[in-house]
Amino acid sequence: MEYEARYRRFVSIRDVSVLNERVFGAFRVKHLLYLFPAIILLWGGLQGRAMLLVLGCIVGLMGVLSALFSRGSMSLEAKLLAVFIALFDLLFQPREEKRK
Repeated sequence: MEYEARYRRFVSIRDVSVLNERVFGAFRVKHLLYLFPAIILLWGGLQGRAMLLVLGCIVGLMGVLSALFSRGSMSLEAKLLAVFIALFDLLFQPREEKRK
């Protein structure tokens, strides 16, 4: 008796994590971890603290953009981290000494 593996259904699980569970639409639990503090910061900012308002907008925008643009193999957070590391390397790399 032969065993034909090609007749079996193949299931691939990409990333098993509670943070990747869908909540609604494109939003997952990890995106809500951005949005809840953003709401709290925005609420504090509406009471007259401009810095909290700006910080809340940045964190909220990060959560929304992360939900909308995380479709590929790299998340938006990983892409932003790669950009910051590249900029850091570009700005702070050791300079070569000039020869006379």
